[in-house]
Amino acid sequence: MIKYKPYLKRLINLNISILVVCMILFFLGFFNLYSIGHTYAYKQLIYFVIGCLVCLFVLSIRTKFFFDYAYIIYTIVFLLLLWVELFGRVGMGSKRWIDLYIIQIQPSELMRLALLLALCRYFHFLEKSEKNHIKNFIFPMILIILPVILIVKQPDLDMAVMLLIMSMIVFFMAGFPLKFFTIFTFVLGALMPFIYSSMHDYQKKRLLVFLDPSLDPKGSGYQLLQSKIALGSAGLWGKGWFKGTQSHLSFLPEKQTDFIFSSFAEEFGFIPCMIVIVLFLIIILYGFFVAGHCKKKFEWLLAIGLTSTLFLYVAINIGMISGLIPVVGIPLPFFSYGGTALITVFLMVGLLMGIDVNQKSREGVSNIHF
Repeated sequence: MIKYKPYLKRLINLNISILVVCMILFFLGFFNLYSIGHTYAYKQLIYFVIGCLVCLFVLSIRTKFFFDYAYIIYTIVFLLLLWVELFGRVGMGSKRWIDLYIIQIQPSELMRLALLLALCRYFHFLEKSEKNHIKNFIFPMILIILPVILIVKQPDLDMAVMLLIMSMIVFFMAGFPLKFFTIFTFVLGALMPFIYSSMHDYQKKRLLVFLDPSLDPKGSGYQLLQSKIALGSAGLWGKGWFKGTQSHLSFLPEKQTDFIFSSFAEEFGFIPCMIVIVLFLIIILYGFFVAGHCKKKFEWLLAIGLTSTLFLYVAINIGMISGLIPVVGIPLPFFSYGGTALITVFLMVGLLMGIDVNQKSREGVSNIHF
């Protein structure tokens, strides 16, 4: 049962400063979206309201609820992925969305949270001595492989890779021996020719032009070149709101999603970009701080997994737009346009703050028995 009676008492222990940081990040992204296109901004504002309500709802639930229902949540999201495979909406060459007419949801975004909950629950009961047995490696790998296969078929290779990286972080933090990671690395290396051959042409070209975008300046290297132009022309304080040439003249592709930080940098400049990075860093450090004070293994693994996922999304997106890593379709939390992505981020932040509240609340700590 979900108990709401202690909700007000739990709110006393709520870290309001983290909520404020999240709000600042969202509205910085909102102003940028408003500059790019009013329609994007208005829709994102609706998703923001939903995300805030979801965040508060998650805060009202004790962590034990997510522990008890982790496998059920995973199963529901996995069934949504199956639904996408059978009846999903096709857009821009990919089949990733379920059309609910009012809104569209992307189950692959929800899977990163559902998979994390399932893995944390499984590893909570696993003793140190049991981690040396290969049989205990099989079930969590099944939990990972099944959704990854469906996501690759959409195709969404970037999200599939993110799920694998996040899962390996949880495996490592759970204390699995290095031999399992060695085996995984060799298996992945052996599969690389198959993976490369199954990649789409545009994905192969992204890898080839990573080191030298000028190899295909009008094709696969176009996005990165335009992104670098936007970043390099910004200066300390940017060109001004509504004055970004790369985005407003439609030179910058996917300016509302994957390359939104390039658009933000062009209009607002280097100093505001550094402020944004510092704000993200505050959330990430807060997440590791919460993990360091966890008493329960499930909560500790969950806090580590949530924080690592947020860090990966920020690092990969910013690294991508600046040419440090190949171009991938990874959104920037709070900034990139997308309802499911934004709501999932608020879910993750809500879970982190909920774990923190549990550590501070006497009732929360005393009543959670795993």
